[in-house]
Amino acid sequence: MNTETVERAKAGNHQAQAEIITYLENGKNPEIIFGDSYHCIGNAHRIGITGPPGAGKSTVVSKLITEVRRTGSKCAVVACDPSSPYTHGALLGDRTRMVDHFTDPGVFIRSMATRGNLGGLAPTTSIVADFLDFCGYPVILIETVGVGQTEVDVVSKTDTVVVIITPESGDSIQMMKAGLLEGADIFCINKTDRPGGDVMEADLTFGLGLSSRDWAPPIVKTIAKESIGISELYTQIKKHMEHLIKNDERNNKCIERYFSEIDFWLESFVFDKALEPERKKYIQKSFGEDTPPWTVAKTLWKNKMEEPWQ
Repeated sequence: MNTETVERAKAGNHQAQAEIITYLENGKNPEIIFGDSYHCIGNAHRIGITGPPGAGKSTVVSKLITEVRRTGSKCAVVACDPSSPYTHGALLGDRTRMVDHFTDPGVFIRSMATRGNLGGLAPTTSIVADFLDFCGYPVILIETVGVGQTEVDVVSKTDTVVVIITPESGDSIQMMKAGLLEGADIFCINKTDRPGGDVMEADLTFGLGLSSRDWAPPIVKTIAKESIGISELYTQIKKHMEHLIKNDERNNKCIERYFSEIDFWLESFVFDKALEPERKKYIQKSFGEDTPPWTVAKTLWKNKMEEPWQ
């Protein structure tokens, strides 16, 4: 990766940005991209859009892009798609619902395969968001795959978490016990033209009344395909960011994300590199010698991790 490509990416060239994201996805050295400018990261509002399959996340994201662009701000999207457990390939279908924005130079959309990661996001989602922040995008929308109750990576990777549910999602009070919903900053009941929307709103309102959080998650009803309620949803997203800044909670969010990213890179250095062919041979040899796994791990750490980018 050369300096010219990095400069073109920072200047807004989508092709250069895509090239660098591929570079980062493949586990290459981010120091070459960020240099000594990591301190410039942290200005973007990172918005997580999550919820169960079929809730309309991609449609909501597409409509939110329109709202962001209406304010004159640029917008970047990271859309995560599930990948095959066998080939790690994926049908990156989220972008098909955002076709209206493909020719907008102020919008950058990137699909990413989860590559078997179970947290609802691709493994390198956070570093890609860092890079888009580095490129000057003030708003970054991060869409997860259809997630379950415990797949809550998006909570630690974003500033504001929007959980999208639909009237047919099931008993909403039962869902309030789920880790994903406990981390929600905003609830969006989408497809409210279907029966059950009012009941779900009432149940959620009751359940949220039992919470002692400083921020009371608002409930916004939308029909995304018709753009109904999207403006109110974006208003609530901005209000949450204002709340974080006013109450000095944004810094805590950034620290939490920083810890999370350090954990990711530690795991990357130890586990990903340990899967390289020469390390596989070492592990197989150790297994044949009945070497305890913790001894193997310590040896790999000491002998192989001194130059993690090699």
